[in-house]
Amino acid sequence: MKKPLKLEIQDVRAIVYFLNTRAEIHYVCGECTSIEGGERLLNYLRREGFIVKEPIKLISLPIDKNGELK
Repeated sequence: MKKPLKLEIQDVRAIVYFLNTRAEIHYVCGECTSIEGGERLLNYLRREGFIVKEPIKLISLPIDKNGELK
């Protein structure tokens, strides 16, 4: 496993874990829905060339009204 990568795109905070067979991305979005956050994240990853051949797994993490993980 490679070292995890921390990202912050607009209102989306994410950590990308590069596992042996896939990339797993845990993310939170403060002011948007988890679907909007996932779309923003995927668009960024496509644009920057992170997504190539390996499968990815997006995991949206729940946050409270203060923006902290539950």
